[in-house]
Amino acid sequence: MSGTEFVLERDGLGPLTFEGFELSHVSTETSYKDRWVELTLYRTTGGSYITQVVGQSRRPGEVPRTSIKVHDTATQAVHSFVKRKTLELSRPAVDLLEYAADCDDAISDVLDIIAEQPQRIN
Repeated sequence: MSGTEFVLERDGLGPLTFEGFELSHVSTETSYKDRWVELTLYRTTGGSYITQVVGQSRRPGEVPRTSIKVHDTATQAVHSFVKRKTLELSRPAVDLLEYAADCDDAISDVLDIIAEQPQRIN
């Protein structure tokens, strides 16, 4: 199965180009906030996962801040969204992963393990 070619712009680095599938995308943008975050999860045709977190802003002089990471496994991709201080997933991350689980068995399996044994998230 062939995918779509994606070109993701990275802060301070050249673009990341790959062929794959967008599994899920969520945004916390609202009309009353001037800052928000956008989360996207991709699976490459080679089986890797790519997580993209973009901090957006409407404030003058502020530019988007982008973090892109490549993961060998679904477990690594899911764990990349865990907050370091609380070892929890944010609501947007939960939504992103639940949507992705609908179309990716490996993500679904990781979420099932977390649901059965929440302490294993760390």
